[in-house]
Amino acid sequence: MCLSGEGPLKGKEVLLSVIAGSISYGLNTKDSDVDIRGVFAHPVKDILVGEYEKVIQENNNDTIYTEIGFFLEQLRKNTPSALEVLFTTDPEHVKIRDKRFDPLIEKVLSKKCFYTFGAYAESQILKAKNVNKKSANPFPKERKTLKDFSWVLCYQHSIPYRDWLECCGIKETNLSLCKMNHAENVYVLYNHPCKAGPILDMNINITSVPKNANTAAYVIINIPAYQKYCKYCKEYKEYWDWVAKRNEKRYATNVEKTSDKTFYDTKNMMHLFRLMSLCREILKDGTLTVKCNPILRQFLLKIRNGDFEYDYLMKLANEKSLELKELFNKSKLPEKPDKEFFKNYILNFYE
Repeated sequence: MCLSGEGPLKGKEVLLSVIAGSISYGLNTKDSDVDIRGVFAHPVKDILVGEYEKVIQENNNDTIYTEIGFFLEQLRKNTPSALEVLFTTDPEHVKIRDKRFDPLIEKVLSKKCFYTFGAYAESQILKAKNVNKKSANPFPKERKTLKDFSWVLCYQHSIPYRDWLECCGIKETNLSLCKMNHAENVYVLYNHPCKAGPILDMNINITSVPKNANTAAYVIINIPAYQKYCKYCKEYKEYWDWVAKRNEKRYATNVEKTSDKTFYDTKNMMHLFRLMSLCREILKDGTLTVKCNPILRQFLLKIRNGDFEYDYLMKLANEKSLELKELFNKSKLPEKPDKEFFKNYILNFYE
């Protein structure tokens, strides 16, 4: 049954509306949001003149409706989120469902799911590793500069630039820096105040000095040191961007749950194994069951509760990844969904 939408969906046909996310998976908690996903159709005249929206979002993305043509395109690509919406058939979670969606169930699944579900799962593995690395290797708020990657020639030895300043009791503001002719990556320090700011900060600040300025020392900033500095800058930015964007409440919960283990994001890890399980079912049985069975649900909830070691889960994920590759090679599913079927489907839909 198709209903006329309200609000942003006014004047459009709502063809499909389901409760999605953790509730449809059977993994929700008392704090879980109610996610609504659906499909709508524009009036034909809007399609013909090209004035129509592909996606309508409400309530901070808790509610998302997709235009039928775009939804079919996502299904043909075997996009996980679109497939989950189509295969949500539990009466408790289905608010509206047009019968014209039924034939799609038998036509959409293909070996392409190995790449879409599997690739997303692989991205979750990478994300889990990055979060683990960031948590285990926090960056101090005070950012390092080129001073921390530069060395001063001192007789037959070289010492860190900062140590040299401290040892000699010299303030950097009383120094200037110039290139040394015919000596790549070697710079001359002069006892002459630099008016252009720090000589070694985020960049190398080259200045001019009077001819009678006295030489204080020679500084080495070679390519490996500069590359190391650039790598540090990149990782520093990534770390503090991650800190700024992370959900502090969720992070604190993860820290508490995994305090006696190696840290990992329990929710991301849970969805990693959920996706792998879905991919396994698709390749092995040619079906997709959105709601987790009791055994899988119990296992996933243990992951979210932080009951497993990070290394154990990574080892298990790698094993399951190998299993998926074997199932892909044995699968009798088509290589990809039938393009002609989808063309005819949308044409018949608007007849």
